[in-house]
Amino acid sequence: MNQQTNQTPIQRALLIPTGVHIRAAADGEPESRTITGRAILFGQRSAALWDDGEERAYEVIDKSAITRELLDKSDIKFNLYHDNQHLLARSNQGQGTLRYDVDDAGVKFEFDAPNTIDGDTALELVRRGDITGCSFAFTVPYWDTDYVSREVVHTDGGKVEILYTVRAVKGVHDMSLVVNPAYPDTHAELRELMHKVQEPDAPEDTTWREQIEDMQRAAKTYDN
Repeated sequence: MNQQTNQTPIQRALLIPTGVHIRAAADGEPESRTITGRAILFGQRSAALWDDGEERAYEVIDKSAITRELLDKSDIKFNLYHDNQHLLARSNQGQGTLRYDVDDAGVKFEFDAPNTIDGDTALELVRRGDITGCSFAFTVPYWDTDYVSREVVHTDGGKVEILYTVRAVKGVHDMSLVVNPAYPDTHAELRELMHKVQEPDAPEDTTWREQIEDMQRAAKTYDN
């Protein structure tokens, strides 16, 4: 293990296009309120997390990173837009209204949309196809090689490409229905973050700014 001192784990969110849908009701049954899909994908390379012209970084979630045991020990909120004020389901220590399963491809989920404004909103947006995927939030120390391995490739053009493989996480905190999921096509939040980091007047206390700087610091400082 090669862990930098005075560092805290980075909380990350990945966007997953997983074909979220409403489970079909049996003949003669009322319209289903069960929303199901896949919240986490294993083994799929992301688009560039950042690209500053000299260095480009990608990410893969290894299937060893997220286990049933880990999820069963977690307090996971399933929200709209990563906002706990728009709670749709929850699993606390493996118990609750959020149901999930882990297989070789990733993590599947399902829940019955609550009879609330947010539950009705989620059903309508999924039914219309306005929401087609998920995002999940997790915590990982990127500088710790027990958690994240790094492969560095120097291209013919002199550019550095970094592939992070997340092999373990400290916790999964949130799964969410989101608009325009972009993993693996692009991680929109991190792409937007890179623009903010490059702005000279960007606020110093921006959470995303701190996150990307920590990830870049880890890339530059820990051993291959």
